[in-house]
Amino acid sequence: MLAGLPPQYEIALAPANDDTLTYTVDTPVTDILYLAHDAGIIPALTQAEAVVRSIRSVNIVWSSCDEAGFVRRLYQRLEKLYYRFNRRVDVSCCLVEDAKDDEQGEALLKSNEEYEEGVPDYVAGMWAVVCGPTRFAQRTRGYLVNTRGYPEGAVCVLPS
Repeated sequence: MLAGLPPQYEIALAPANDDTLTYTVDTPVTDILYLAHDAGIIPALTQAEAVVRSIRSVNIVWSSCDEAGFVRRLYQRLEKLYYRFNRRVDVSCCLVEDAKDDEQGEALLKSNEEYEEGVPDYVAGMWAVVCGPTRFAQRTRGYLVNTRGYPEGAVCVLPS
């Protein structure tokens, strides 16, 4: 169904609990950034696979506090998506330090070179979807809004 939509067509995604993921910025969605931590890659990857043909670009940043967080089977699925749509999909896998609180967590994200390179600054039409544990989601939302220039309405959080 999504594959038949024209480029720059507006879309809305809904998680299993029927809460609508809201995007409240006045420009249509043309690019989606998924920021996933550990198992948060599952909903991010599933959504990315569903919309990749319908939008201009998909950027996936998958982080973990240790290498074991990058589950091999999921990594292979992510790699397959990248190779199939390499002109539309950008992928980064980053090791991040665990933080005691949101302020420290935001500072750690800012100081992580791999994370900084993987996360683009906001441009009109970009929608950021954060997938992962509540603590990760809160500090990542703050990082996007305070550091990367994302409006609140262009950041959606799917805590796990």
